[in-house]
Amino acid sequence: MKAAAARKPVYESPLREAQAQATGEQILAAVATLIEAGMEPTYAAIAKQAGVQERTVYRHFPSKDDLYEKFWWMVVDARLGRTGYDASTLDELLCAVKATFTAFDGNAALVTEMLHSRYGLAMRLRTNDRRTAMFQRVVRNELPDADAKTRHRAASVTQLLYSGMAWHTMRAYWGMDANDASASVEQALRAMFAGLQTKVRRPKR
Repeated sequence: MKAAAARKPVYESPLREAQAQATGEQILAAVATLIEAGMEPTYAAIAKQAGVQERTVYRHFPSKDDLYEKFWWMVVDARLGRTGYDASTLDELLCAVKATFTAFDGNAALVTEMLHSRYGLAMRLRTNDRRTAMFQRVVRNELPDADAKTRHRAASVTQLLYSGMAWHTMRAYWGMDANDASASVEQALRAMFAGLQTKVRRPKR
């Protein structure tokens, strides 16, 4: 029985890998340009915008699911910045709201598309556990004597106000920029927490 022929080692070229990564980033940048221009990012349109052949786009992103998943993470990393989930107080949370809404203003077309895309929703759901944990932590610190149901409701409202949808509603329907929108969120949250703190501290008859 002949000995099995030794397999040739697969040669991995750092230059080739770098070129492939650069092409992938070029394709994702083309998607952003198309969306910001109000155009549908079909594979043909992406290839034309990126200056590559359509089969190159398919080689890097065989499916739209794969393309959009990587695209939205690129948007978050490169355009919006990773949102932290370490706020523990209302003041810390409000600082995060203003920073996030400012980033949204600078990338309004992309954020709006993300809010209405099932791929964007899937991405947001992946981090929802960390977001809800942050809101619950803030509420516990602001309302330490409140009952569980009150804290649960307060946390849900806090998440509603600190969201892309809240930013989009205030921008699209009320003409607000990030400063006005974040100030509105601050006004609503401070009023809610002040009211709940008064209610919790009020002695029962």
